[in-house]
Amino acid sequence: MLLQRAGGSNHIADAVAFDSNGVFVKLPVIEQTGNKELLFKFNELLSVLGRFARFHNESTSEGVLDSEETWRMKAKGYRVQAMVAEIMVVTEMLFGRGWRPRARSSGCLGEQL
Repeated sequence: MLLQRAGGSNHIADAVAFDSNGVFVKLPVIEQTGNKELLFKFNELLSVLGRFARFHNESTSEGVLDSEETWRMKAKGYRVQAMVAEIMVVTEMLFGRGWRPRARSSGCLGEQL
């Protein structure tokens, strides 16, 4: 994790989550996030979901997925899952009761009071 922080990216966390069939969600700075940003994320989600659906239709049109298509579909699906998870967490952070982020070093999303 120190290497990731030093590099200023989430590549390691993304790779670990993807390999574990999970999703890494980077939390935004909540003081800089509001309804406008949430609506932007929803619009972005619709765009990403549309690209996923288009790729799905193209890839399955012949009735068989090759290994490259399977890998690309998983990557595109991961992106959709990550965006939905981020919207859910940000919504709870903005509007939920009792949200309190934990210390950065714990790596946990947050806790309910």
